[in-house]
Amino acid sequence: MRCHALRTLLILCLVTLLPSGAALASDDDDDPGRTIRMQPLTGSFQIYGQPRWDLGAPHGSPGGPAGEHVAEYNPSGDTPIPLSPDTPCDAVLATSIDPSSPNYDLNLVNIPLHEVPITVDGAGNTAFLPPHPEAEITAASRSLPNDPLTLDDWLGARGRAKIQCTGEDSAQIRMKFRGLVPNALYTLWAFMDLPGGGIAPRPLGGVPNAFVPNAKGKGSFERTLNFCPLDDDSPLFDIVLALHTDGSVFGAVPAMADAETAKPVGVTVHAQAAFPVHVEEILDVDEGCRD
Repeated sequence: MRCHALRTLLILCLVTLLPSGAALASDDDDDPGRTIRMQPLTGSFQIYGQPRWDLGAPHGSPGGPAGEHVAEYNPSGDTPIPLSPDTPCDAVLATSIDPSSPNYDLNLVNIPLHEVPITVDGAGNTAFLPPHPEAEITAASRSLPNDPLTLDDWLGARGRAKIQCTGEDSAQIRMKFRGLVPNALYTLWAFMDLPGGGIAPRPLGGVPNAFVPNAKGKGSFERTLNFCPLDDDSPLFDIVLALHTDGSVFGAVPAMADAETAKPVGVTVHAQAAFPVHVEEILDVDEGCRD
């Protein structure tokens, strides 16, 4: 009888000490959520100019050299070198753009990503800023380490998203990242299948959809959504992680592609990776030097 009482007391103590939800495994047994692993990109739906996913009819498999957001820096010319699975892992990445984009400044192409100019005054003038430790106390500076960003760094980003629907018109999404550019500016975009048949990015969970990783490249993002992404009829294709090398965001759009002096995607904003939700993965995608 004494042993039975002692055993009961020990069990009660263990249950009391366990974190909330850990005493009973049933808390997660009926969890309707889905965990999605982040996959690398070099354009909105592609890698190395090749389609990453099939979006289904009528959109098919978007991809092509014109849609690349990054390229290999070309120190001996004005045109960056297109990326491929054979690009060396230590290749320094640079800005790249679709030549058909309107009004873009040629001087913004083939700039190493860590040297993209930053807006420095109210007139919209831009300049290269030194890293904060090297700047004068009262001068504008850049929080990034200003180290070159290589293809290995780019493909080394990791992330997971946990989506749990909490009703017909609501969901919780929790995202964790590592291997991102330290102290950089990132945004998250829900690429939607529009009622009219087009595709457009929408700020994930509303504006602002930005976050900044810490000095070790780790970050997180949580939002409540006004729809359930896991429904079969959900318009969500994927969630894209975008790096803003100019340190600026533009509200509900990723970039100012149609402005008088345009800074379209590829010169200041770059799709680095994505979480596929309602797409069909294309098999045998060669991710190059990724470990």
